[in-house]
Amino acid sequence: MRFSKNENIQTHRETGSTLFMQEGLHVLRLYGTPYSRGTAHGRLLRSKILSSGISRYYGNYLVDLYRTSDFARLIPSFIKKQVGKLLEYWYYFPLERLLLPETREELFGLADAAGLDRSEVIRGYVAPDIMTHLAAAFLQGGEPVASYYLGGCSGAYARNSAMKQGSPAVFARNMDFPGVFVWKYPAVIFAYPEEETEILVEKSPDSWEWVTKKKQPYVYVSAAGFPGNGLTGMNSLGTCMSTFVCLSKNISRKGLLTLDFNHYLFTRAETVRGVLRLLSEKKLACATPHSVVFAGPDEAVSIEVDSKQIRPVSMPRGTDVHIQTNHFNDSKMKKNEFGFPLEEENTLGRYELLREVLTHNHGTLNPQKMADIISSNLDLRSGSCRLLGDFPAQPITLTSVLFEPSTRKFWVAGGTPPAVCYNGYIGFSFDDKNGRRFPGLFSGTPGPINRSASPLLPGTEPPAVSRTMKDSLKYCMLSQEALKMGKINSALRNIEKAVSLYGDPSYEYIRMILLLKKNDPETALAICEKLLPANIFPPA
Repeated sequence: MRFSKNENIQTHRETGSTLFMQEGLHVLRLYGTPYSRGTAHGRLLRSKILSSGISRYYGNYLVDLYRTSDFARLIPSFIKKQVGKLLEYWYYFPLERLLLPETREELFGLADAAGLDRSEVIRGYVAPDIMTHLAAAFLQGGEPVASYYLGGCSGAYARNSAMKQGSPAVFARNMDFPGVFVWKYPAVIFAYPEEETEILVEKSPDSWEWVTKKKQPYVYVSAAGFPGNGLTGMNSLGTCMSTFVCLSKNISRKGLLTLDFNHYLFTRAETVRGVLRLLSEKKLACATPHSVVFAGPDEAVSIEVDSKQIRPVSMPRGTDVHIQTNHFNDSKMKKNEFGFPLEEENTLGRYELLREVLTHNHGTLNPQKMADIISSNLDLRSGSCRLLGDFPAQPITLTSVLFEPSTRKFWVAGGTPPAVCYNGYIGFSFDDKNGRRFPGLFSGTPGPINRSASPLLPGTEPPAVSRTMKDSLKYCMLSQEALKMGKINSALRNIEKAVSLYGDPSYEYIRMILLLKKNDPETALAICEKLLPANIFPPA
């Protein structure tokens, strides 16, 4: 590596790829083949990747979770030692072989440059599929999935009549996923592919042609050590995408993996119309149920997927908003869907919240308002604001992004998890008016957006999120990580520390659930009796 005249920019000699810091975010510009881009990523961020432990966390997530599950406690100790090997045959090997060759090459490059085990890095990329398959297996067998009490991605797209006059369409998205304590180095990863492949191009209205050429440049919002393919991104034409986990009985070991399915559509089609056309021409299949939203200047569509079918859900005629959470919208997809236990137990759901606030603020929306909405901590049940909000997902929000497709501008929440959506949003642009080869800080870069204190519904002024409140969220997440590892006492101690820093009613509710798991119904009942007069919680 070498440093340019600007000491904040590091350059990877072999590829010309660069790394610089923009207000705490690591901004990568990667050039070359998939392996070259992975190599530059791994080399430029090597120290950050190793210190974060991100590869080990996601690469061994399933084994760690399984060994500490209620199921594993019933297994004789001499067999328990073999659980890791059994899981390789049951889950890892069948799914790993489905990787796209280009994905495998990029992951290999990253692993080699960072000095990591290739198989561990690959397993980290497969983590969303592993988790979904495992959850589906437990739910299908009638087993509870109680290792996590927080979760849920959310996204909202608004255009035309929904917007404040003169404001173009905006797509806002929170990505919520386990891994708060390894997502230490958020990254904005611009890729400029050199490899050629067949791209579906619209030559004229309704006239399509497959053309062999380089993929469109694109950007993914991710973290050091995770390429971000298929998570949250935008291409240089302004087409945006984001993925949402959904649970369904229909899983398989054939077809594309979740992130590969999304990345394939994102890089083989250039627009939302192109994605829909591609799906009508290619017979694709996906091993894992999920939904992926594609959004452009004029429209948004959810592609809902399970192992047996792919169903696009477009915006209804006359509708100018589109909402997506971790649930299918199509009636046929819903027939085989599993409901998230948390939603049935503890909340009305993030979807209802987004629908209500978008309806109430119709005609006034702009990037600022969409930032307020996607970071909302409003609880519909009680009609008040809480730190965890209606659907307690904000603590595990790893990335929060606003896209403005028509201008190719976007804003990324700064800082590190938990709850990055409570931080300020840093502006970026894919506009290249100055003839530069890469995006960066220039006249086209939008200014920052800070979360405002404006109420989204009458009488629901959100409190300013203080340092102490954010510290309480860290203890909340430590509690969740302890629960994942089967450590009930540790989970309880950490949630009690969270309560001591900030008395959020949702913390008390979580404490009550943990006390029930610890077989202490008397204390749990006392908390319940204290909560119910002032808050609306369902009985546990």
